[in-house]
Amino acid sequence: MRRAAPPIVCALVLAGSAPSALAQPESPAYRLEAGIDVPALVIPAVLSASWLLGPELEPPYCAPACDPETVNAIDRPAAGLYSARWATAGDVSTVAVLASMPIFLALAEPPGHALNDFVVVAQATLFASATQVMTSFATSRPRPRVYGDENPDPVDGVDARSFFSGHTATCLAATIATFRTLQIVRRPALAWTALGLGVLGTGFLSVARVGSGAHFPTDVAAGAVVGFAYGILLPAVHPLSESARDGVGARFGVHLITRRDQLGAAMAGSF
Repeated sequence: MRRAAPPIVCALVLAGSAPSALAQPESPAYRLEAGIDVPALVIPAVLSASWLLGPELEPPYCAPACDPETVNAIDRPAAGLYSARWATAGDVSTVAVLASMPIFLALAEPPGHALNDFVVVAQATLFASATQVMTSFATSRPRPRVYGDENPDPVDGVDARSFFSGHTATCLAATIATFRTLQIVRRPALAWTALGLGVLGTGFLSVARVGSGAHFPTDVAAGAVVGFAYGILLPAVHPLSESARDGVGARFGVHLITRRDQLGAAMAGSF
């Protein structure tokens, strides 16, 4: 008996192959400039890599046994949680969400165009990651697992990096940036499929990060806000290519002003 394809596979194939009522752009969504976009990749990537220094830094101020009563009322139920299974589930979901976004771009555009537009998605993801790393170093909030005695691993500087959730921030940033890009290149079926799968995956991994004892609920909520913001911001600040600009419905743009006698930003939108 022939086995049916999984529903998610069918959804991806249908979304990728369904003809669009709108003409597809003859160029990528964005016009990139090496002098801007290369540094916009390198700087947040280097800042994100500073996460590797975590084990060398000071452990949580309250280690080895933190008092749950010092945690705010919203987060207190999560204090002391620890689960290796939830940790693995969250990591797998994170990889799945981040790996799926380039696939959606590849289904929507020719390889060269998809690679061009993936730069913007990568920038949104890396800026979210870099912001998380810098914020976690600045706040040094103890992770929930430090408030209990179930964590078998030794406590080090990584356990003082609870705020906020980088897994949630990076996955939602990649999802929203991909969604906006697919809207720009007029692939609505793929755009909504990517958004749906990305949000579901991000929601699951956020629950997993709390269940694993890695983050408090407010940590994942803050990560979602930051990720959503970068997912909107990075596509907005990039100029659209000529063919992508024609026929786009709702648009929101941020234009940087860097004249010698004027410095600022202008925002404009059309709906």
